[in-house]
Amino acid sequence: MTESHDLRPRALPSAARRSPVTDVHHGVSIQDPYRWTETETAELGSWLEEQSRSCEEFLDTRPGRSGLRERCASLSAADAHVVNVQYGGDHVFLLRRDVDAPVHRLIARPRSGGEERVVVDPAVHHTVDGAHHVSIDWYNVSPDGRFVAYGLSANGSELSTLYVVDAVNGTLLPVSLPGAATSRMTRLRHPGISWHPDSRRFVYQRLGADSGLAKYQNVAAGMYEIDAGTGQVAVHPLNYVGALASTPDDTPVVTFSGDGHWLVVGIRSGCERTGTVYARRLDGPTDAWRKVSDAAMAWHVAHDEAYVLVPGDDGRGRIVVGPLAGDARHTLVLENGPVIEDFCVLGDSVMLRCLDGGSSAVIRLRPSTGERATIRLPHLGSVTEWAPDPVTGECLIGLSSWTHQLRLLRVAADSAECADTGWVPPSPVERNDVTTSTVTVLASDGVEVPMTVVHRVDQRLDGSSPALLNAYGFFGITLRAAFNPALVEWVAGGGIWATGHVRGGGEGGERWAQAGHGTGQERTIADFLDCAGHLVDAGWTSTDRLAAEGTSAGGLTAAGAMVRSPDRFAAVVLRVPVTTTLRLEMHENGPPNIPEYGTVTTEEGLAALLVSDVCHRVTAAAYPPVLITMGLNDPRVTPFQPAKLAAHLQHSSTSGHPVLLRVEKHAGHGVGSTKRQLDDEIADRLTFLNAVLAQPGSVAAQQPVPHSQGEREK
Repeated sequence: MTESHDLRPRALPSAARRSPVTDVHHGVSIQDPYRWTETETAELGSWLEEQSRSCEEFLDTRPGRSGLRERCASLSAADAHVVNVQYGGDHVFLLRRDVDAPVHRLIARPRSGGEERVVVDPAVHHTVDGAHHVSIDWYNVSPDGRFVAYGLSANGSELSTLYVVDAVNGTLLPVSLPGAATSRMTRLRHPGISWHPDSRRFVYQRLGADSGLAKYQNVAAGMYEIDAGTGQVAVHPLNYVGALASTPDDTPVVTFSGDGHWLVVGIRSGCERTGTVYARRLDGPTDAWRKVSDAAMAWHVAHDEAYVLVPGDDGRGRIVVGPLAGDARHTLVLENGPVIEDFCVLGDSVMLRCLDGGSSAVIRLRPSTGERATIRLPHLGSVTEWAPDPVTGECLIGLSSWTHQLRLLRVAADSAECADTGWVPPSPVERNDVTTSTVTVLASDGVEVPMTVVHRVDQRLDGSSPALLNAYGFFGITLRAAFNPALVEWVAGGGIWATGHVRGGGEGGERWAQAGHGTGQERTIADFLDCAGHLVDAGWTSTDRLAAEGTSAGGLTAAGAMVRSPDRFAAVVLRVPVTTTLRLEMHENGPPNIPEYGTVTTEEGLAALLVSDVCHRVTAAAYPPVLITMGLNDPRVTPFQPAKLAAHLQHSSTSGHPVLLRVEKHAGHGVGSTKRQLDDEIADRLTFLNAVLAQPGSVAAQQPVPHSQGEREK
């Protein structure tokens, strides 16, 4: 590694003030010297500005930074970024960020071909006083394609304001509550919009408060009815939905059944992965609610019948099917099959989105005949988008991989073949000299943990390559394959980009997720360290060339590994990270996350928090160079989380290596960031890695990589 004196920022920031506060939970004393950072003050603002200047000075004086920023902008400009595809009437709608647009625009494409049109361009149709930029957080189109409800927020805050636009003439409907500003309603909860099949009614969920601990509690539901002739809107609160919740943290997810005859309500406690589902006929507001399931992960109700995805005894997922009236149930089981992530019902078929060996699979089942067909995808990767069409029975699939840009594929109702729509042009920056391999890591407890490695086709296992290992490991979330042209080019230049599919994530189903739950979070971190050890032992990289990366809750995994084994990594990158779970529930986004992280109110919950909390584990040690990023408008990870860890590390590290805090003033958690912000962020991460990781002096020829389950086999 480069000598530490070459890496110290010239503009060293002031040390954060230490003012210890001691908490005692169940006899355990916990000292917090930076409690003051949890409150927005002028002192905190000044300290963050100083941190930002120091980080900027460090990065700006590294060789090649300006060139990297230009190159990353050029690479991302070559691709149109598409998300959230939906059918609506005779159009297909999607969010697309084009080369000439800073944020995603809502586009409508005729099914039968013809000229597309822009329905909503935030940069043109909306302005917010003092905002750096505004962006579309989410949208839902009515079944007939006439109306679109969408959420808009400023500066990546995700504090959605609801708008409804007539997609035909572009006029906004007056959807505000009485006494509120015209044509908009604030505090909308994503994804809380469901349209009735008549396309004139939709239900919504709204946050209980503007801010504070009550923000995500007591979520309210309501229904809008639109007069298609006048465009006027009537508001109907669904107060009776709230009666199904037993605690303020219970969140109702309200939808209409596919045929519009039923109102369906799923109740989840905070971030729990399963919930209780109830149904009641829409024309029977005084009828009793019927319990559909008490362990539902996803559900669909139509024609008096319910389909429910439950974990199953093995945690890999089952579809339970049965009438709403009566107890007759049957279960659709994939014996020794993949993990079922989600499903949709199309006519007499059930489409399953699955995980098989870390890659996505799509399977069509016909319950009446027992027929099963696996959709033939063109390459291994992740299905990051899918849009079922209840009218024709076809389905649009968005398939991405670590080395291939997203492709939108069409699957006909009676076919197992995919046809490329051509709506996303082929990427000119994909490379044929980069591929992936899936390797198996034998964890320290004997369990096999899969790891995806992106590398050059002619990669040599001589330990000379710089490597970046990332993982997540919380909430049962799967790290899906996603094309990142800047990282792929970094790999083409000799780097290694690895993803550990550690326990606590969703790659192996519910049992895999539960293995990293509570105090099992220690297992998540151990899996990450085992993946790091494998990369070195197998010759992919060496200790002085290996970096760890974690994003959001994944910051607990990567930073947790760093504080347990500071000498295991040559650098650490933490992107908008959670760092101090012991203090999370005292702030607005904390209570909903108690089921995942734990709570100081119980001994069991405290034990879990003492495992995951990184800040209280920081001691005097020789920590590697660390880059921490944060957004001042982050609604998911309150800014004090990354700030606190930076303060702890700057105080305690004995190595002399830099601990940098990169502050984005006009961004949040990354959702809604502009193209320029995203380009600059990845360029700065690569600038940091290139500066602090030892670079190979030469490329020695040893044994070639043994490819396993990689894209080259396809």
